[in-house]
This record gives sequence, C-alpha cells and structure tokens, in this order.
Amino acid sequence: MTIYTDDCCGCAAPSYPCLGRRCPNRSVPHIVCDGCKEELDVVNFYKDMELCSECYDALMEVET
Repeated sequence: MTIYTDDCCGCAAPSYPCLGRRCPNRSVPHIVCDGCKEELDVVNFYKDMELCSECYDALMEVET
C-alpha cells in the first residue's frame, strides 16, 4: 500500500521561507508491505497486495 508522510526537513531560513503545502516534502509517497508494514525497496504483487520478499515467500509456501 502507499502511504503519504510529512517528511519536513526544516529547511526554512529567513531568506528561504517555508513553502507550506507547495513543498514537495509535505506529502511524500512511501510504499509499505501489506503484510509486515515495512517500507519496500522491491515490490512483489500478489492479487491486490504489495508485499516484501519475505512476506511474499511465506504466502507462496502457504498457497502450495
């Protein structure tokens, strides 16, 4: 699943004020495993789920 987080890095300065809602760091997409909820680098798709390799392998063992 994709979750959106506020990854504000506090970059605002007197000469460069905060952009508010226009800042690209305010709503950053992160893909997390539907099984263990860890953030994913590699996504394995199964039916309507996005899974990490470990959860995918475990599910495939149960399916067989």
